[in-house]
Amino acid sequence: MKKQLGAGAWRRWVVEQEASGQTQKEFAAAKGVSVSTLQFWVYKLRREARRAAAPQLLPAEVVSSTALAAR
Repeated sequence: MKKQLGAGAWRRWVVEQEASGQTQKEFAAAKGVSVSTLQFWVYKLRREARRAAAPQLLPAEVVSSTALAAR
């Protein structure tokens, strides 16, 4: 039975792979994991980063104004 790696370990490996200059296939082979699993984590972590960087919408309140009616 293979040991399950947590998200923190995968995060470190993805950063390490990107800095290594190796292809995903080469890096996965060196670590003894499947390339598809590495690719899944690359996709998942990039998606999380995009979501975290997305602007957050704040609630707005619309109030009536007489400013335009006064003209």
